[in-house]
Amino acid sequence: MMFLIVLYLIVVLLMMMCRMNKNLYLFLFVLSVIIQTNYGALLHEKVYVPPGEPQVCKYSGYTIAAGTTFNDRTKCAEYVCSKSGNANELLLEVVTCGVASMNVKKPCFVEFPRQGIPYPQCCSPKVVCPPGAKL
Repeated sequence: MMFLIVLYLIVVLLMMMCRMNKNLYLFLFVLSVIIQTNYGALLHEKVYVPPGEPQVCKYSGYTIAAGTTFNDRTKCAEYVCSKSGNANELLLEVVTCGVASMNVKKPCFVEFPRQGIPYPQCCSPKVVCPPGAKL
């Protein structure tokens, strides 16, 4: 939250100094909110494909055809293999939940979704408390 406040103040100062268009100011503010609330991990990797070989991305024991998406329900991740603008090159994108920190006091606990739920639904832990307990 502190990051958002600092970013907001910087944008306001820039706006005053540069006399920015109000629409641009609003766009930058909304963008900062999106960046602040988007917790996840993202990997981009170029995959070289030798001439004559199948157009597939290989990663973590999986083979993903170019132009397809694979949802790994065991690792709560999504793999996207797409063609790049260069011949013999593909782009692999791996998206996972990332890391979140929660401070939960007993008798409450954090419950994670069971294995087998697709990404991104598997990224939603919830705090569970017995009846009458407070967070």
